[in-house]
Amino acid sequence: MMSFIVSHDHQNVMTQVAEITDEQILEPIVSNNFCLNDYIKQQESILQSSKNFVVDLDAIDSDPQTVADAVNSYQILYGEKLIIIAAGRQPGDPLLNQIVSMGIYNVCTLTDKEALAEEIAYCIQSGKTYRDSGKFLNAPDLKTADNSVREKIIVKNQTTIKRIADANKVTLGISGTQSRIGTTTLAIHLAEVVTKRNFHACVVEIIEPGKQSDWLTFKDAYDVEDKGPGIFQMDGIDYFSGCDLKSLPDIIAANYNFVVIDFGVFREEIVSEFMRCTIPILLAGTKPWEMPSVNHIFDQMEQRALEGISFVFNFTPENLQDDVRSGMQPLKKVFFQPYHPDPFDTKSKSVSDEILHRYMSSEQKHVKEHAERGNFFERLIQKYKK
Repeated sequence: MMSFIVSHDHQNVMTQVAEITDEQILEPIVSNNFCLNDYIKQQESILQSSKNFVVDLDAIDSDPQTVADAVNSYQILYGEKLIIIAAGRQPGDPLLNQIVSMGIYNVCTLTDKEALAEEIAYCIQSGKTYRDSGKFLNAPDLKTADNSVREKIIVKNQTTIKRIADANKVTLGISGTQSRIGTTTLAIHLAEVVTKRNFHACVVEIIEPGKQSDWLTFKDAYDVEDKGPGIFQMDGIDYFSGCDLKSLPDIIAANYNFVVIDFGVFREEIVSEFMRCTIPILLAGTKPWEMPSVNHIFDQMEQRALEGISFVFNFTPENLQDDVRSGMQPLKKVFFQPYHPDPFDTKSKSVSDEILHRYMSSEQKHVKEHAERGNFFERLIQKYKK
């Protein structure tokens, strides 16, 4: 069952697509000046019933940012397969950059009508992957407004807090090149850092199907407030444990400034959501036995995608850091995390200073100070000695 919005030029293309796929057409719309944003908000029953939704960019009469916002709304509200017709558009197109960065890889750019019909049919029957459409990433941003920081004044408990507008919705995705590399420790730490600066944050644990949450011992070791099945709160941070990828859109759509996502080990099924994050962070080691797993990532990802990832190397001696940076060229987002076993320690030097600098304001005042904590792992040991 599919619905589509296409231009007059591509009407016959969709007839061919229906013949190739034997898909039933629920709602066909042919227009050259259609308002996608209003349609997505108003046609809930049709879109929920459509397994495939085809949108021709030539049919939409809106500015690129409005189109991107409408596409994002569709992803959040419905999450069904979205196929974009972008005939003739090339890598470097800002709108396609933003669409693909949302994890929408079914982008059809062929100009020959028959070939385009086959390309759309392929998207319906099989679906494209990151490897197919990653070439559209890292084009110039759609926003043409001044990039200067705009501040929003919020009054809380008679204390004025300044929040940076760019941090209204930031997703930090953390994945590791191998297991037990420290993704959870870094996720908790980054959430603590932004919470100390009065942003509202949550941490999400993504687990592979059939596996158990790693956060059970963590939850038991501390005085936390249960908020529901799999959800607890500590220090004003909400923790969502044992989640699957399908739950991410609802969490991201909630009222958080920062959503920190612990993806665990880097694997093919997380690539889409990982690359959609505002800041995708890949945690790695530099020991000889750790480097093969880093090289494996390079074999999987295209250069454009690698350039958008922040690579964080754990516990790398200072005399080796220049060599690592040189070896990572031409990639620029290379950082080093010093030994930092206590994720609750926000005073010591950490990689957060570099990764989050654009969202941090020295003028912000803290509403509250978190209690001083001992070493995270020492407290866990003491808990289980009792």
